[in-house]
Amino acid sequence: SINSTREIKSIELKKGNLGESSVEWETVKEITPEDKKYIDYLPDLGKVFYKLILTDDTGKTSEYEPEFRVKKGGVSLL
Repeated sequence: SINSTREIKSIELKKGNLGESSVEWETVKEITPEDKKYIDYLPDLGKVFYKLILTDDTGKTSEYEPEFRVKKGGVSLL
C-alpha cells in the first residue's frame, strides 16, 4: 500500500462487471482533491465491483478494492 510519507499524484475510480470468466473493468472517473464523494446513479443489480487505483509521486500504484452488493433503495457493504 502507499504509505503516508508519499504524495498521491492521481486516483482513478474503476467499476467492474462480472464477465464470463473475470471482472471487466472500466474507468469511471479520475478523482480530484475537490471530489468528496462519488454516487453511481446507474448501478447494476447484483454484484458490483469498484476499485481505486492510487498512483504516488514515484509512479508506484496501489489498489483498494472493496466489494459492494447493490439492492433497491441503497447500497450495502458486504
